[in-house]
Amino acid sequence: MAVPTSLDHCVIHVSDWERSNKFYVEVMGAELIARPAGFAYRFGDKQLNVHGPGVQPAEVARRLQVSRTSVWRWGQALDANGRRALRKAPRTGRPPQLTDAEKKRLVVALEAGALVQGYATDLWTLSRVGKLIEKISGKRYSESGVWRLLKGLNFSCQRPSGRAIKRDEQAIRHWKTKRWPTLKKTAPNKAEPSSS
Repeated sequence: MAVPTSLDHCVIHVSDWERSNKFYVEVMGAELIARPAGFAYRFGDKQLNVHGPGVQPAEVARRLQVSRTSVWRWGQALDANGRRALRKAPRTGRPPQLTDAEKKRLVVALEAGALVQGYATDLWTLSRVGKLIEKISGKRYSESGVWRLLKGLNFSCQRPSGRAIKRDEQAIRHWKTKRWPTLKKTAPNKAEPSSS
């Protein structure tokens, strides 16, 4: 549990010392501190002061902003299966295909540029990155998978400027001043725009 460092103290109310002590010590990893009026839980240099039995599960749910069912379910799980029952669920979904070492090799290769990989331009496309991933790891990714992987590696989409390499400025100027005005059509008898 990450205890906020900006708090100078925190107080909670519990309805059952035994269950609370079991939860905070076994699940949360707190050090149990005996006090005249009950207990406190210590997390490193932070301490959670506890006021004893008397608070109902509904009040706990209100204070934690969760449902009463959740509070009840947590208590039942703790009683039945101990600390393991309250651990965070494992990550679902397909596991990542690339190892951390392969990801590092990919980043180095991407930063070196597409020219180093033998491409005619220094432009990375999803297809090119997919081929690079297959070359590095032997694993195939779809273009959407490549995109998600790149986002996860903090790369972003960069579009090249659409300016032609062999650009004829004089022809462009001629087209803009002579040809375009003759092609541009205006609606005949167009009414002025109204303000309503």
